[in-house]
Amino acid sequence: MTKWLLAGVGVCIAGWLAWYFSLNYLGYCHAGSRYLSDREKIEIGVAYLLKMYPPVVKIYEIKNGERVFVDTRTPTDPIPYAGLDDFFTKNPDCCRFSLSARENYQAPILSRLLGELAGFANVTYLVRYRDTNGEEIAEPIRLDPGVSNCGAIWFSN
Repeated sequence: MTKWLLAGVGVCIAGWLAWYFSLNYLGYCHAGSRYLSDREKIEIGVAYLLKMYPPVVKIYEIKNGERVFVDTRTPTDPIPYAGLDDFFTKNPDCCRFSLSARENYQAPILSRLLGELAGFANVTYLVRYRDTNGEEIAEPIRLDPGVSNCGAIWFSN
């Protein structure tokens, strides 16, 4: 009888663990008792990018009528976005949420099973700044912040 009781308890624990980790893998936020929408995860990713704005970009100058690469750095005179609404207005169709970042980097299975990473907010947007002549430059860039099941930004180790 004790053997059967232990086997039953073991099956229940294994079933609960399988249920728990499969929900994590599918993006369920246990703390909030719900799934975040793709839109919510994209907004979390964009809000993170706006906090870190401006990112490092390739800087070009016009020399003899041609665009010439100068450096890779943070612009010295960035033009910030006013907020999420301003960002989405100036960058329509900028974003999607997926399980991969650029260059086919897939979300690690262990991070998904633990709920640490639901996927990536693939964000293509314009980094706006003024060059040394005061002219406005808008340089396109793509960044892919990872977002957890409950909306935290994910950093790879």
